[in-house]
Amino acid sequence: MSFLITESYLKSRVNVTLHKDASAIKIAFQNVTDFYIQDLLSIPLYELYLDHATNNTALSVKQMELFNKIKVYFALMVEWELMFNLFEITNKGNKEDINAASIDVVKLKRNEVYSKAEQVKSNILRYLSTNKADFPQYFSSEENTEHTPKSITGASPIVFLNEPKIWIG
Repeated sequence: MSFLITESYLKSRVNVTLHKDASAIKIAFQNVTDFYIQDLLSIPLYELYLDHATNNTALSVKQMELFNKIKVYFALMVEWELMFNLFEITNKGNKEDINAASIDVVKLKRNEVYSKAEQVKSNILRYLSTNKADFPQYFSSEENTEHTPKSITGASPIVFLNEPKIWIG
C-alpha cells in the first residue's frame, strides 16, 4: 500500500521512529491516513496527492505547496500515534519496555507534538480557504451538491425512558 510519505521522510522529520520496526510504522501510517488525512483533505484531493506520491504525477505550484504542508502534518500525526507504544501486549500479559520514559513525560511530549500538528492543520485549512480556485477537488461547485452536507435545523426528538414522552419540534 502507498502512503503520502515514506518511512525515510518520516525519520528525517521526527525522532521517535529511530527504533521502531517497519510494521509498527506501517500501522501508524494506515491509522493516520484513515483517521486524519482523508478526513482533512476529502477523498478526491487525497487521491490526487496519493497519485502524485505513487506515480510522481505533476502538481501545480499551489498544490505542491499544500502537499509539503500535508507531509509535515502526516509526519507529526504518525509521531503522535507512535508515542504511546510503550507496552507490548501478549497472551501472557503486558510487558513494559525497561528503557521507556514515564507515562507523564510521554503525555507531555505527545501533547507538544499534537499541538504542532494542530497548528499545521490550521495552516492547511487556511491555505485551502485562501486558494479555493486552485483546489476544486476540495471545494464542491454549486452544480455538484450531491456530497455537500445538509444543514440541520430544528430539534430532534429525544426520548427519555423515565420522563414523559413529549416532542417539541
